[in-house]
Amino acid sequence: MDRLIKANFYKLIKRQETYFLLFLICMESAVSASIPKTGYAMLIDRCNIPIALDLELAFLAVIIFAENYAKGTWYGEFLSGYARKNILISKLVVYGVVSLMVSIFAIGIPVIISSCINGGGSHSDCYAILLVFFTKNLLIISVMSLAAIILRKRIVTLAVGTGISFFITKISEYLLEPMIPNIVISFAYILLSFICIKVSIRILSFQDVQ
Repeated sequence: MDRLIKANFYKLIKRQETYFLLFLICMESAVSASIPKTGYAMLIDRCNIPIALDLELAFLAVIIFAENYAKGTWYGEFLSGYARKNILISKLVVYGVVSLMVSIFAIGIPVIISSCINGGGSHSDCYAILLVFFTKNLLIISVMSLAAIILRKRIVTLAVGTGISFFITKISEYLLEPMIPNIVISFAYILLSFICIKVSIRILSFQDVQ
């Protein structure tokens, strides 16, 4: 498993698109920081997941999963002797870690700049807000991974993945978060993420990828 994870990280690091995505999210985050808001207000705003981050996460799903179908590399990976389950989990780990890093940039840069300029960067429920954000992020990448495995096509995965991320974000922002305690929402997101991962493993185990 360690070798699979390292190999997937290496492939992602060698891709020029990875650095381009990181540059874009840093630029978008810096521009967002110019909005005159306190650090706490900016935190709430960014934890609703901006459209730029939706696109970033969808594009990562294309690179990590959907391109394997377009380039026909799944079959070669399966012949390496590793179980399909382990191959998929290694990709999910890489996807999760890279998405976490991108999300930290997307939130951290505007919040830090806004806090330095406008103050108000600390609040009693900051940790609860971040917990909801990161578990929601986990659900999004789990659903996107499942969508990439089902859809297979790069452009379709990018479009549908962005739509899925936007839909989950808005449902959470306008319907779930105002009505349900943060800890309950976070637990629900983790449970749904686990279900999506199990379904992804199940589909890939029986999928013809030649």
